[in-house]
Amino acid sequence: MPAARHEKPFHVETGIASHFKPQHTASGLYYRSGDMIAAHKTLPMGTRVYVTCLKTHQSCWVRIIDRGPYVKGRIIDLSDAAAKEIGIHGKRGIGKVHIEAYRSPVMKYVHSKKPIRKQR
Repeated sequence: MPAARHEKPFHVETGIASHFKPQHTASGLYYRSGDMIAAHKTLPMGTRVYVTCLKTHQSCWVRIIDRGPYVKGRIIDLSDAAAKEIGIHGKRGIGKVHIEAYRSPVMKYVHSKKPIRKQR
């Protein structure tokens, strides 16, 4: 789900990320183990976010489907799969990241109760 070459992020932020296992998401979508999803306090549901760990320099794409994090000083909560992908899934489960948010061209699953598809 790479951004088009001409597409620029509408939101850029650097801060602490953590990983989470949502029970019920704010968007109403079902969470499945392995989904590349995230929670953010203000980004619109369905937003595509490119997350880069500043320590490991690994990155991945996630889709915002929940609200949070609710821990002071954290900017984004990543699913276990996304946290593992960028190397912050471990003993502490947190890491400093840089995020870039892009408008989602397809908001197909944002308002449905259907499970989201895995991103490739």
